[in-house]
Amino acid sequence: MRSPVWIGTFFAVLASCGAPGGPVGTSRGTPFDAPQPEPSATQAKVPEGVLPSDFRSTFTRLGPRRFSSRGHLYERFVADVYASAGVREALREHRPFAPGAVLIKEQFDRVSGQGAGILVMEKRAGFDPERGDWRYVVVGVGGGVVQEGKLAVCAGCHKDAPRDYVFPIVE
Repeated sequence: MRSPVWIGTFFAVLASCGAPGGPVGTSRGTPFDAPQPEPSATQAKVPEGVLPSDFRSTFTRLGPRRFSSRGHLYERFVADVYASAGVREALREHRPFAPGAVLIKEQFDRVSGQGAGILVMEKRAGFDPERGDWRYVVVGVGGGVVQEGKLAVCAGCHKDAPRDYVFPIVE
């Protein structure tokens, strides 16, 4: 049986996209000024093979501060975004993302500051050509994969992104 937190994370992702009148995509650089605790040991448990457990130290953090995540549950979350090698340059130079590119969005509840799951986009050549070849992964706060693969709910919102299914990240 999945914990209510996992279920909440799953439904937060599902409810966030495509709702009439709601914001779609684009994360803006509105800082989150409340205290920002470091991730707990529970949040740090990330399954190898989905994303590296040391992504916070080996990937590049995009943006100097947490920002409001407009596209996920109506700005309920603030987020840190990490990128694999070459992603920052591709973003700045408006180049296509190469296969192997990974974006990791670690979400935190705006009110409590507690971890609210991790969302991953991984570019894989030939994986899903109709949806930009992105593999989506939802990791719950307990560290397990809630859902992964060719997730239509993710791709459905990200298709509106200005470039290659990726919304701008304000730096």
